[in-house]
Amino acid sequence: MPEKVANYCNDPILSEAGDEGEVPTDEYKLLSLNIIIRHGDRTPLHVIETKGVSTKSFRCYFDEHLIKNVPIIYDFTETMRQSKHAFESLETFKAFNFTTLFPDVMVCPPGVLTPLGAAQQLRNGLSLKNKYNKHNLLTESDFEKNVKIITTMYSRTFQSAIAFIYGFLPKFNLAKLNFEMRDMANMCKRNSKIKCDCPAVQKMENVFANSFEQTWTPHLLPMTDKHFYARVLERFNFNSNKPDPRPTPIWDFLVAHHCHNQTLDDCLLIDLHNHVNEHGVRMTKNGRYKKISILKMIPLLHEILNKLSYNEKMLLGQYRTKNLKRSVTVENNYDDDNGENAVPVKSNVNGVDEPATNHLPTVILYSGHDSTIEPIASSLGFADGHWPKYASRIVIEQYGKNSKNANNNNSSKSLLRILYNGKAVTHLTPFCRNVGDELQKFSLCPTSNFKTFVNEQLSGYRKDCHSMLVKRQNNLDGRERIR
Repeated sequence: MPEKVANYCNDPILSEAGDEGEVPTDEYKLLSLNIIIRHGDRTPLHVIETKGVSTKSFRCYFDEHLIKNVPIIYDFTETMRQSKHAFESLETFKAFNFTTLFPDVMVCPPGVLTPLGAAQQLRNGLSLKNKYNKHNLLTESDFEKNVKIITTMYSRTFQSAIAFIYGFLPKFNLAKLNFEMRDMANMCKRNSKIKCDCPAVQKMENVFANSFEQTWTPHLLPMTDKHFYARVLERFNFNSNKPDPRPTPIWDFLVAHHCHNQTLDDCLLIDLHNHVNEHGVRMTKNGRYKKISILKMIPLLHEILNKLSYNEKMLLGQYRTKNLKRSVTVENNYDDDNGENAVPVKSNVNGVDEPATNHLPTVILYSGHDSTIEPIASSLGFADGHWPKYASRIVIEQYGKNSKNANNNNSSKSLLRILYNGKAVTHLTPFCRNVGDELQKFSLCPTSNFKTFVNEQLSGYRKDCHSMLVKRQNNLDGRERIR
């Protein structure tokens, strides 16, 4: 398997050790984690007729080879079967309208999580649990109240979250876990203060994929791409009676089969892979594309900031009793002062606010899509232009100085550390490039820097959502328009 494509497939049998949690515990205390994941390996979203090639169905159960090489699978499947009654009977899960907790049928239909995808998430969850054990963030006695799981409305993101959290938690009890479903890939919460209806984003919901597809216009392609386009037309038997092929479904179709050892056309796959990623690299250098990514993800970034601000103020000890009486949603939005007077309320699976104790989970898992991961990476400045691999993850760690090592200047301020697929990328963000040698040593950055960045982007959110919705060809890379 070509190396670049193999990286995208993300073989769950291979180790996935990263640098999460690699901060000295004698100097810093881990306060919270915000983990954003892409779902694991899935079946193709599209079925494309291929000339002279017989495509195969995708097996949707764990085989002996996978169980042998990812041992946690056996206990996982047994626990899931034991959890079936809770899954079917609890009101929490009825809104999800899903039938199974994990891939457990003979053949996978289109667009669902495969056993490979579940294994990827099990491995990632277990890997991060091992990384964070030394920080004592979760214990068996209180983990339920300290974890919240937010997923989109697709079974592949829900099942990915289940698999990841099973590997991550010290103990698994489905009935005690706090789930919430959101209906947008950018994880925007409908009843939050920031409106989700940004017209510029709605015209281009999957920013990365759509921007690529809009280059696929024959008379606008450079000569080298025209030859490639002609190969695609011939390979997939497209003619004047069929619509022109869009590259994203073809890429998705080819790579999905490739990840399951069903090679259809290696040469075309490699060429298409390079074509996709070359375009992606161009997009990361385009200011307009980055701005649209920010508009798409600023609701989630603001939500994360609110949680970080709450944790920092708890560290400061500045919450007064009278403020704890206010019914303001800290998990989803704050007052305009970014939470000076806000306290958390619990949200149910549909995101409806309910009365709750004054406690905010220390671990928030967001289970989304490539169209969640890539625009976050672009917004924060560490996107490399490559399509996010299956089971990609972004982790935002929040630390406070241990009291015995703290001084009067910084003991009450929290710090961030951002990682993408196990690699620290804090230094790549525009707000953390000049933080001093002491913080850069561990890829740390003041939370206040992130706060300034988010607030600056938020200040023009409503205006930009409309002003960037243009009718003329004010393009993204010289050819595309938003429409």
